[in-house]
Amino acid sequence: MRFSEPIVAAGDRAVVEWWAFVRADGEEQTLAGVSLLRFDADGLCVEQRDYWAEGLGRREASPGFGR
Repeated sequence: MRFSEPIVAAGDRAVVEWWAFVRADGEEQTLAGVSLLRFDADGLCVEQRDYWAEGLGRREASPGFGR
């Protein structure tokens, strides 16, 4: 699993892109997604939403991943 550098917005929110390789039912899959996070005053995550796409096989991240 690889993560991009988080982008912090509005002080209490952050976005991070991620890329993973998994094996399910004996087949390799690639997952690429984004997590949207919101934190409280103590820095604890109080809300998380994830969006992703998946595909069969191992696919490397694009050259600009994580920037």
